[in-house]
Amino acid sequence: TIDSGSFSNIGVAQVDSTGVSLTANTALPLTASTQRNEFPLIGIDSANKLNIVWVENRSIFNFLKIDQDAAFLALTPKTKLFTRTSTVTETDGEINPSDFLQITWVEGSQNQSDVFTSKVSNRGLQVGLVTNVSNSPSFSFGGSIVLDVSGNIHMVWADGTALARDLP
Repeated sequence: TIDSGSFSNIGVAQVDSTGVSLTANTALPLTASTQRNEFPLIGIDSANKLNIVWVENRSIFNFLKIDQDAAFLALTPKTKLFTRTSTVTETDGEINPSDFLQITWVEGSQNQSDVFTSKVSNRGLQVGLVTNVSNSPSFSFGGSIVLDVSGNIHMVWADGTALARDLP
């Protein structure tokens, strides 16, 4: 479980399937206290390590791998993945069986926003192009992603564009 807001830390905790806390809530100090860290994503790779991606100052995507079995020890330094020129407003992601974290996010303004996706390795390297999947002349929001067993990406989002017809 991860929680964050407009804070310099991201909290990490481990809870079992019955809701019993297995670890104390731990804060990962990620940047100077003046930075805004939001929209954390988490995935567990095949080595059972936590891969975390978050957005700093609404535009900079970062990566960190931690070991939940060793008191959340950082296994990699904080790594800057890429910087966006528009404001990021929400994120989602999932790790596939090949240990790639596929992330999706919404960026733009209240009048026009789009849904984007990119792939990140479990070592914190951007390995896929940033792709605009919605290409909306209006606004898109609420993007969510899932990967099938073949690694294909399936995404959904809400879109403010008027369509010629509805699905049956």
